[in-house]
Amino acid sequence: MWRRYFKLVKLLPGKVIVQGYGTLDFSRDDILVETCKALYETDFDFLEITEEGKRELYGIEPAIKNEKFEIKNSDQQPVIEKRRSRKKK
Repeated sequence: MWRRYFKLVKLLPGKVIVQGYGTLDFSRDDILVETCKALYETDFDFLEITEEGKRELYGIEPAIKNEKFEIKNSDQQPVIEKRRSRKKK
């Protein structure tokens, strides 16, 4: 169940000795979500939260990516920066 909310990075699924938690076997599905959440919050290097985990555990909705840039008013012009070259000596 923890795999819906977290994924392993830089580590193959298997047994890992974690300070304060003993030996955790990340190849099994019976690890408590609360345990993974506590490890994630203490910056455990091998767990990364998924989008579903952000939504369910923290209430964070995924950001909407707006790839098009539109100018709504015709008065606005995009700013173009000029390249400045170095002065030659």
